[in-house]
Amino acid sequence: MYGGKFRHVPVVEDGRPVGILSARDALGPELEAFVFELLRQEQVENILA
Repeated sequence: MYGGKFRHVPVVEDGRPVGILSARDALGPELEAFVFELLRQEQVENILA
């Protein structure tokens, strides 16, 4: 999800949509901390570039 910059993805069963999953649903606080750290690193790289 992060690589494709998707925050939500469909949940499909037998080729039919049955719901939607958000990044927050998938990993909760751990994901938020991870994404925050990645964004912080990107900002630092941009400053140093």
